[in-house]
Amino acid sequence: MAHYEYLARDKKGAKLKGAMDASSVEDASRKLAAKGLYPVSIKPVKARQGSSGAKESAITIFEDLGGLLASGVTVDRGLGLMAAGETVKGIKTVLLDMLERVQKGQTLSESVSAYPDLFGELAPHLLRAGESSGKIGLILPWITDYLRELHNFRKRLISSLIYPAILLGMSAVSVVVLLVYVMPKFGQIFHDMNQEPPAITKFLLATGQALSDWGFVLPIIFAGIYWGGKALLKDPRVQSRLDRLWMRLPVARNLILHSDLNRFCSTLGIMLQSGVPMLTSIRLAENVLGNASIRERVAPLAREVKSGRPVSEFFRKDDLFPPRLGSMMHIAEEQGRLAEGLIKLGEHYRGEFQQSLGRIVTMAEPMVIIVTGMIIGLLVISMFTAIFGVNEIGT
Repeated sequence: MAHYEYLARDKKGAKLKGAMDASSVEDASRKLAAKGLYPVSIKPVKARQGSSGAKESAITIFEDLGGLLASGVTVDRGLGLMAAGETVKGIKTVLLDMLERVQKGQTLSESVSAYPDLFGELAPHLLRAGESSGKIGLILPWITDYLRELHNFRKRLISSLIYPAILLGMSAVSVVVLLVYVMPKFGQIFHDMNQEPPAITKFLLATGQALSDWGFVLPIIFAGIYWGGKALLKDPRVQSRLDRLWMRLPVARNLILHSDLNRFCSTLGIMLQSGVPMLTSIRLAENVLGNASIRERVAPLAREVKSGRPVSEFFRKDDLFPPRLGSMMHIAEEQGRLAEGLIKLGEHYRGEFQQSLGRIVTMAEPMVIIVTGMIIGLLVISMFTAIFGVNEIGT
């Protein structure tokens, strides 16, 4: 189901604005007609996850709503106040739609889950935990802090990748210019002299000719790979196989494991701290695991805990997980502070993830320089080889 904002008129001609769920514009139009409304315009609500402004708006929504609830305002009144003060049209429409859902009997978690591109997948699960424990006011500040830290980390990551990306782009342009425009001039010289160019020069001449003749196909191929890959990843079987493949690569394995352990431990800890029962907390925390392979390994946890085994024992006997995880859980269980211990473990693995990713980004810059330097060096050697070959022919 998609989300649409509409402008319609009633039987008296008065204009009405609102938002609704529908499978298509035609479906939305039929729903309006069933209510006795005549649609003037129907537009999809746009709030993309990739938009930095949208993510900042999501953080602001949780922060403001948490403050309003802490001051004693109800959820529906809080959403109404926020919508009245919102100036961004798309976010205002989202808030109004959430308000309408809550007024119709939906929970806040259900209204938030209707916008996964804006709020993400973790927030609805945490809100559901807060609703079930009656401590939603404690969950909202934690969600705000978590999303803000994640957003700031993404911004730092993008900033650190800008220079390597520019360097790689300029190097690619330089290589294309040399292959398409410079190398053919040497090929023409050998052709005029009826001589065979050196092997490396011949190879680069063929590469440049292929780029000149078929270069326009490359954007189409890259676009096909991108969109085809996105379509394939929607298949759970393909996603599951890809997740298992990533876990076989040492560097990717550590990144994925630390990221998932951060989310799992933090989510489980905050749920237990909010009074959610252990088994319910475990099942909800499993939903935030992004890797199918890790999710399958954690799946038996609820069953083992139900049979009386400690959480720490489950993780200590599985070699997929770091020894520190089970040991620190065991200590926290002995002290009767499992929730606090899990939250600290989440912070630890978040730091490990950020450090590992930071090291990879730091290594990317010299690697780009080395690789592009080798490619351009090969082109320069080829040109000098061609020049020496022309001189030998002349003598």
